[in-house]
Amino acid sequence: MKSILALLIMMGIFEGCSAGKKYVEGTICKVGNEPFTEMAIQVDAYTIYTITADKKILNELEKQQGYRMKIFYSKIDSSAGTKKIVFKTSEVINE
Repeated sequence: MKSILALLIMMGIFEGCSAGKKYVEGTICKVGNEPFTEMAIQVDAYTIYTITADKKILNELEKQQGYRMKIFYSKIDSSAGTKKIVFKTSEVINE
């Protein structure tokens, strides 16, 4: 009985920790005007997140403009006018 209770408690703890969605899905795009452009992900008609990552990753994302992707992030910074996500990893969504 104690092992079942312990298992349920552990499942609740892990479920609670993983409940926060740590990714966004959308279309990869470039926003801004040259030479001040940024890579971004457009989630819907009104929501766009700019992507913060190192130059190599941003160059790869630039080649994938127009693709639907899932971007996993470590945090969202919404202190400025534009929401920025700190890139962790990504995967292409096959539709």
